Amino acid sequence: IIRKHRMKEKNMRILILGLDNAGKSSIVARWLGDDQGSIDMIAPTFGFEIHDIQCQEGYTATVWDIGGQESIRPFWRSYYEGETDAVCFVIDSADIDRIAEARRELEKVLMGTEETRQGSRGASVLIMANKQDLKDAHCIDEIKERLDLDLFSSTEHDMHIMPCSAMHDAASCRQGLSWIVESVRRKRSPGAM
Repeated sequence: IIRKHRMKEKNMRILILGLDNAGKSSIVARWLGDDQGSIDMIAPTFGFEIHDIQCQEGYTATVWDIGGQESIRPFWRSYYEGETDAVCFVIDSADIDRIAEARRELEKVLMGTEETRQGSRGASVLIMANKQDLKDAHCIDEIKERLDLDLFSSTEHDMHIMPCSAMHDAASCRQGLSWIVESVRRKRSPGAM
């Protein structure tokens, strides 16, 4: 029983969300250890994919990679059932025209209905500003401003935004996963800070 409880403490559930073509599946591929660059062959996710990823300090993450097409987004709330430890929301840093749309979707995730707030209550939230390698990519400060992250600062979520390039910098993607693991670990062991 004790071993089973300890194993459960080391498991976490992560939802990876964002608009279509933001690079969610590419980031997951990097988390899975694909450092060879074959991520340029990744097809859009229609529906969802589930992956188990071994993380640092013996943690295991069950990652739900959920499609970001407009027709799928209303169903995102269905994935909050049970306890969600973290949400990784991916933004296309070079697609500034869709930042407002991404902000509205992020707001639905964080502030949505009582039903969705129950499943994501207290979840760590990592916003990954992907595609930083593109010449049209906007800096983190501009993305923060356009997302109006101060609006969400009063929520019960540990929130962080960081740049990444899933296409050319696997380490930046893994840093995101490390932040999630550390954030969840801190919440589960508040005295261990």
